[in-house]
Order: sequence, then structure tokens, then C-alpha cells
Amino acid sequence: MVRLCLFVAASSVVVDGFAEPLRTTNISPISGLLGLPVMRDAGVLAPHQLGLAVYGDLANNYAIASTAGQALNFDGQTGAVQLSVALGLGDGWEFNAELARVSHSGGQLDSVIEGWHDIWGLPNANREKAPQDQLNYAYSDQVSSLALTESTSGWGDSHIAVTKLLGSTSRSHTSLRAGIKLGTGSLDKLTGSGAEDYYLSVQHSADVLGNAARWHAQLGYLYAGRFDALQHVQRRHLWFAGVGITWQVWRQLQLKAQLDSHASPLHAPLQAVGTAPLLFSAGVNWALAADWSAELAFVEDLNVSTAPDITFQFGLRYQPK
Repeated sequence: MVRLCLFVAASSVVVDGFAEPLRTTNISPISGLLGLPVMRDAGVLAPHQLGLAVYGDLANNYAIASTAGQALNFDGQTGAVQLSVALGLGDGWEFNAELARVSHSGGQLDSVIEGWHDIWGLPNANREKAPQDQLNYAYSDQVSSLALTESTSGWGDSHIAVTKLLGSTSRSHTSLRAGIKLGTGSLDKLTGSGAEDYYLSVQHSADVLGNAARWHAQLGYLYAGRFDALQHVQRRHLWFAGVGITWQVWRQLQLKAQLDSHASPLHAPLQAVGTAPLLFSAGVNWALAADWSAELAFVEDLNVSTAPDITFQFGLRYQPK
């Protein structure tokens, strides 16, 4: 997955924008319908400060599996672009809103990924036997089915959230976030579930190794709205968690690493939709100027087929001091 990220945010008394964790998401065909929030620094914006962000994801999916009565084929490329707005409300409160645009297509990354796997001796999961750069997102069981075989795009589900700073010291912060994913997307186009999700999470961020590194963690619960076509197998009570670190290896250079996971979206024996994913992200952040940085990263699905096969990320951020 390639991820393009432009981050514009006002400075905060408790947030260093360049030390933010990676904004890792799972946009596989069914997990991507959920309103799982990305991990963020536990700090909040100062009163009346405004933050704006535009970032994107480009994911290559490949998973084929079947059991008695169930089958899935996830073969294609998914992209998402999001606009995010944040406002410091004062007294340790922050408001966030996000609007997304999602697209699905056959893509152009199949041969690149197969070559990458060959170089490192990684398994291809028989993807070399399938036609390259095709779109075929399909799930079926004895009750219902979902299928998408033609390129499409549309508005995704939007998000609103509030964050409350619970505790703060000179080196650490803890906050509570509550959010709603609004059903503005289309289940028929797989741009969203079309239903409301509600979540609550706790974030913690702290400096370690003096000021040389900063680690982040989050743990949360999401109550998912009904997927009309899959409600008989849908998992509606989901946990999500993540942990990451940003290491200042040089004055202008940061290394980032992160693990993210969440409950599987369906009650199903198929690993791609019935097993919790484990995503590993790693990247580098380069300070181009006092207020600007560029970020390059990749994401791998350690629990194969439960998330996009691979993610390549590029980001450009602006954070005034």
C-alpha cells in the first residue's frame, strides 16, 4: 500500500507533530468498512488552535480462501484520501472531524509485490497464478454475498471525535477519545459500511531515553453498526490496540516503528475475515525545515491475508512551532 500524507496542524503545548505515530489503517475489503481510529499522540491542541490534515492510502489486497459454505476472493487495489480537521477547545479538550474519499481498482502493484517476495524468499500465497492487476472483491456464504468487480470510487464513512486530556507531565500525556463513524459511505461500492460505529479509546504517549524517543500506545472498544448484507456473521463488539515508537536518531531524522491490531470483522472460519490482524509499520521522518517534514514508510500484514498484503507510505507534514 502506498500512503500519501499531507499534514497541516497548529502547534500545541503538548504535541510535537513530527513525533506523531504512523497513521496505520487496515483497508482490506471488509475490515476497511469499520470505523477503527488511527493511533495518535495522547496530547491535545492548545485552546483555539486549528489543525488540518490531508493524507491517503493505497493498498494491494490478495487473499483467496473457502470452506464448506463460505468463500472469499480479495484481489485488487484500494485507495483512500482523507481530510481531517482538529480544533483545540481548551481545558484539555480537542475536537476532530474526518471526511474520506475511497476508490477500488485492479491497480498496478501485483508484479512489483511478486518480485519483492521473490527477492526475499517470501511466500506469494499463489498470487502468481492469478491474473495480474484485476479487481475481484467477493465474499459469499449460505445466506448472503458481497461482490465488486468493476472500478469504483465514492465518499467514504466520515468521523467525528472528541479527546479529553486526562493527565499530563513534562514527559508524558494520557487522554480519552470518544468518536462516531457516520454512515456516509456505500456498502454496495465498498466505500463504507453505511452504518454508524461508536468507539472509545485511551491513549498514552511518553518520552523515553531522555528526549531521544517517544512511545505511544492505545487501547479501545468499537461498537459496529450493522452491515446489511453480512449482519448474520458480523462481529459488532470489537477491540483495537496499538503501540509504536518514534526515535530521534539525528537532528533532522526520526525512525518510526509500530504494531497495530484489532478484532476480526466477522464470525467466520476464514482467516482473512475471522482472525485478528497484526500490522507492522516502519518508516523514516525527515525534517525538511523548521515546520516541514517528509515521511516514507511501509506496512506488512504479519498475520497473512488479514490486512492488505503490503503498504508503501509517503508523507509530507507541516507543523508550525
